[in-house]
Amino acid sequence: MAIRSTIELSEAAATDWDAIVIGAGLAGSVAARGLAQQGRSVLLVERATFPRDKVCGACLNQDAVAGLEAIGLGDELRRLETQPLERFQMHARGRSLCLPLTGGVAVSRRSLDSMLVAAAIASGVRFLSPVTVRVGAAAAEAPLRTVETLDSKTPLRGQTVIVASGLASQKRIDDERSESVADQHSRIGLGLQCRSFPASFSSGTIYMAVADQGYVGLARTSADVLNIAAAVDRQALRSCSPGQACQEILQAAGITELPDLHTGDWRGTSPLTRQRPQAGSHRLFFVGDASGYIEPFTGEGMAWAVRGGRAVVAAADRAIDGWNGDMIAQWTQTTRQLVGGHQRWCRMLAKGLRYPALTGSMVRIVSKFPSLGRAVVRQLNQEVAV
Repeated sequence: MAIRSTIELSEAAATDWDAIVIGAGLAGSVAARGLAQQGRSVLLVERATFPRDKVCGACLNQDAVAGLEAIGLGDELRRLETQPLERFQMHARGRSLCLPLTGGVAVSRRSLDSMLVAAAIASGVRFLSPVTVRVGAAAAEAPLRTVETLDSKTPLRGQTVIVASGLASQKRIDDERSESVADQHSRIGLGLQCRSFPASFSSGTIYMAVADQGYVGLARTSADVLNIAAAVDRQALRSCSPGQACQEILQAAGITELPDLHTGDWRGTSPLTRQRPQAGSHRLFFVGDASGYIEPFTGEGMAWAVRGGRAVVAAADRAIDGWNGDMIAQWTQTTRQLVGGHQRWCRMLAKGLRYPALTGSMVRIVSKFPSLGRAVVRQLNQEVAV
């Protein structure tokens, strides 16, 4: 679905917006739509031309699906081509473990994000794309926040700004406390849409292969597309291509039937695991991956984005009516309450996966006591009230 701008840059620059949302992924589109439904004037800015692919596991877990249902987008989701997720299958050192999943789906980010932007536009959001912007500095009492386009230096002004541009969000806005700091051991994210793969990669399963240099996740988003998302040590990528690195991980984990990893366009990310000491600045809120990120496993990352996009609507709505400095701390606390518990689980799992011998032992133990694995999956998929 091609999504085009609904406003010219000159008109956008001539308007003082209630909210400018940067980034039209899950968090940004959900936030923009929610604010427009509150009667606010909203400009949604995106640097890419839609539709576009992203480095992502392409899995919505039960919590994420419930979140979209809660805001009235369940029917739109069901109209997309999706694959119900029924199993999580982990491979490490020749051992495998299979755990049940319920309520989630695998879906192309091209179609999902396009649907969300279209829903936002239908609710009154004005969409501007492709344009790359940077948030300008703001005085403590400034009534507006300025966003500047990098190509033309055209200023856009809003009472609030929501930064939902993912891992690529600028490290610092105007306050060192809002700096995004990557973990020193953070891995690089890699993604590929693969159309040549063995039939053994069946629909309904998230496959994960774990080895010394990282892990690779695979899930079919349609009958003819296998989505591949990997987290790979930076050192490993200095000596080989993304396809070679992922092939070595799959083989070390014990997967012998391999997809074609050497054709197609690999995409990469900045270091994955990162945090911000605070999730906002003056008249500005970070949301989704831009607020901090931990390597997810069964669709948690998409759920965090949906949660954040829903929750920031109320925070930004209050800020438009009257900003006060306490709102930064309040939003930081809200963000941690929404995703902190799940991210702690994912952080522990991510650390454990750095030791494949430990992962192999875990696979062996959970194979004997599957209720332990099911309990972890339930915890990661648990719905959180927004």
